[in-house]
Amino acid sequence: MATQALGSGGPPRRASGGGWRAVIRRSLRRASELALALLLFGAALFVALALVSYHQTDPSGSTAAGGIPLNWMGAPGAWVADQALFLFGPVAILLVPLLFVSGRRLWRLAEAPAAGDRTRDEDEEAVPPVKAWWRTALLLLVAMALLGTVLSLTFTAPGGSLPAGMGGLFGLLGAKGLRALAALLPEAGRGWAILAAALVCLGIGAVLIGRIFAIDWAGLLTVPHALRRRPAPRAPAQFQGLDAPAPEPRPAARPAAP
Repeated sequence: MATQALGSGGPPRRASGGGWRAVIRRSLRRASELALALLLFGAALFVALALVSYHQTDPSGSTAAGGIPLNWMGAPGAWVADQALFLFGPVAILLVPLLFVSGRRLWRLAEAPAAGDRTRDEDEEAVPPVKAWWRTALLLLVAMALLGTVLSLTFTAPGGSLPAGMGGLFGLLGAKGLRALAALLPEAGRGWAILAAALVCLGIGAVLIGRIFAIDWAGLLTVPHALRRRPAPRAPAQFQGLDAPAPEPRPAARPAAP
């Protein structure tokens, strides 16, 4: 009896030990996901404030100015804003929602419920898989380069307070490449070819951004619910017919002739 009691008590200890290891593993994973999510939220706020408070005279990589930076985020913010605007122009603001959405996804992943009696494999199957962040970032960079190309083709006047114009460096390179390809065509069709290429770049960039941030373009193009014509409210059933005119009495049926 004693031997059976001792023997039967072994497996629960091993299962309990494995359960504790799974709990600790999940706790560490959840803590790391929450910490990374908070880091991404902070980075999104930092980049947003740095871009909003950008000053051309701040000391940065593309300027030789000295003195105290006027950027709200100090010297690091001035450098980040200068490099982002130098590469992508104003579309660099799209880095902010990318960082925020990435942090939000990690936060939701950390909040995914996991039952205590699940095994490690079942728990990992219950949690949604983490997306390839590098792929999302690469798609966003391509979309930003395409939109920068459109801006460089649209705003051709030199000058301005931006380091590399409205399209940034990638936009300038894209516009230069499109103009070089259009130069191979007859002169009468060069302008139309550049216009068509700009529209294609704009469409592809919008589709990529909609895919990254899950934008419902069809919903955006529909009329908002507040502007739609609402049907007149119907009166309750017990009040229906009170305001309607009384029906005219029907003439009595005449008796048939004998």
